[in-house]
Amino acid sequence: DKKLQEGLSEDQIYEYFKTKYGEWILYDPGLNKNTYILWLLPILIFLIGGAIIYKSFIVKK
Repeated sequence: DKKLQEGLSEDQIYEYFKTKYGEWILYDPGLNKNTYILWLLPILIFLIGGAIIYKSFIVKK
């Protein structure tokens, strides 16, 4: 609210927070060397969970 009162646009406010706290603060950060883990972690969790389910229920006969 304070930044809006200072007359900053939405893009300027996003840039301010990105500069101050880093790109991870954004809801949809770009893919680069600092944020690739944010993008890959859900895929890894899905694959590991699928492997556990597969091993627990399908392989067990």
